[in-house]
Amino acid sequence: MNSIASLCLRATKLSRTSPALFTKQYARGVIRERRVIARTVDVINGQRGLRTVARIDYSRFAKNVAVGVVAVTGATALTGYFLISQPVTAEQAEDNIGVYAWGANGKHVVGPGLKDVAVKTPRKISYFDDMELRDLVLGDSFGVAVTARGDLLAWGDGYDPAASVPELILSGKNIRSVQISEGRIYALTNKGDKIYSIPGSKRDMQNSADNKQNMPWYSSIFASYGKSVEFDTIKVPHGAFENIKQIVAGDHHLVILTSGGKVYTCITGSNPVYSTEGQLGVPILLEDGETDSIAPEQVHEVATLRGVNIVQVAAGQSHSVVRDDRGRVWSFGSNSHGQLGVDYTIDTAFVPIPNIIALDKLYNVKGNADVFCEYIAAGGNNTVYSVRNRKSNLADLWISGAGLHGQLGIGRYLHMQGVPGRIRSLSGILEYCEEDKKYQEIPIRYVSVGKRHLAAVLDNATGTDSNSHRDLLIWGANDLFQLGNGKRSNLAKPDYMNQFLSAHEKKPKKHGATNAEKTVEFINERQHLGAGKSKKGRNVEETIVCGDYGAAVYWKC
Repeated sequence: MNSIASLCLRATKLSRTSPALFTKQYARGVIRERRVIARTVDVINGQRGLRTVARIDYSRFAKNVAVGVVAVTGATALTGYFLISQPVTAEQAEDNIGVYAWGANGKHVVGPGLKDVAVKTPRKISYFDDMELRDLVLGDSFGVAVTARGDLLAWGDGYDPAASVPELILSGKNIRSVQISEGRIYALTNKGDKIYSIPGSKRDMQNSADNKQNMPWYSSIFASYGKSVEFDTIKVPHGAFENIKQIVAGDHHLVILTSGGKVYTCITGSNPVYSTEGQLGVPILLEDGETDSIAPEQVHEVATLRGVNIVQVAAGQSHSVVRDDRGRVWSFGSNSHGQLGVDYTIDTAFVPIPNIIALDKLYNVKGNADVFCEYIAAGGNNTVYSVRNRKSNLADLWISGAGLHGQLGIGRYLHMQGVPGRIRSLSGILEYCEEDKKYQEIPIRYVSVGKRHLAAVLDNATGTDSNSHRDLLIWGANDLFQLGNGKRSNLAKPDYMNQFLSAHEKKPKKHGATNAEKTVEFINERQHLGAGKSKKGRNVEETIVCGDYGAAVYWKC
């Protein structure tokens, strides 16, 4: 008897005798999500063939057994078929490349041209069919995308209520990434030498271009009007051999990281402000009642971090987080919900100076745990940390901040979480690889943090599945259908997202079995994100981005 048949028979017998033990051993045990190659008999076609089971979801399998879906009697060989959700590689999905989006659509951000006020489940934006993108951002009232050529597209009511499809707003600048803040678009060039500041509104673009008599910079073309689009360039001081590595934006600020490990911040928008919440990391710019206002888009170096080699930056609504090359995490700004990784007190309500988060204190060990942070993410009033333990060589996912809508992912709805809490379902994940005959870690590839919802992508592309098959989990607020499951109930724990790339993941038809045949039907409806090389020759990866009130999946090149 083949391995999968034997496994199913053992599972069935155990489920009948001890359902509780079955759930614990099979749904949570070490054989969960095995990779096997099973030789089965195709009853329908009457011929033998190999069928590859990429990943078996034993939690769903256990549920099916418990309710009697699986019916196996005697010791006869198992026949039939195993219905699984096959991953979609870049080449297989070449004719299905595009953008799927869902969530609140009152301002036509996730569904340009649609009359629906909400897109309840993932729906394809037809304009982006067969398009690979460098970046995509969903704001409150408009969205922005960077094409494979580095051109900018914008859509949504905040851009132009009359625009039913995305429109070209900037071309010829070779843009790499974009951010939205305070109604403006901040675009980083591919060379990392310039940051462009562009009005997010089509009307403001026109008015700025018309009212500015001596315009020193222009080359982009307004697609529908054929006029030049006015934009500014944010001046960032850096050395001759130094460029801009990354930009991230909060609601009212921008954080800039250079290749030399320096961090700069600035106020976004076009109007001066008189106070901040400390998110700039410059103490003198915090307090109210200052005589001089803070000029927008005027960069300030975070002096506290001088001499520290910063390798990654992240920004939430009114706070900033940075990670250095030693795996330490520094945070500053608003701590209204504990998003800085420390408990909220009167003294820690606003932290204008970068402070190190004591991640080693999170582990209940004698002395300090030997850990380091390898990834950070932030958004809204939350911060996420992927912390690796050098002793076990396993990574845990921790989170701090707001949790009233379940965005903490710890199974509870808390108003705030200062000291980071561990998301257990996304920590220390192991799977058994049949090919290598050993257990392997499934690390977190990245986390996208929206205003009140989050998504995590597992880096489980190993072995024969190295070009595809990354699991997608999502949790948090769902009152505006941000989770894309068609419901409006919040999720306090990460849950796998249902598949929506149906063109290449169609379920085979069910066939009835004769009395002499024993059939097992196994259904896995997870959505997997693909990766690989497209037919256009580019390395592409299916990527999810959580916006303010929605989310989207696109092919990133």
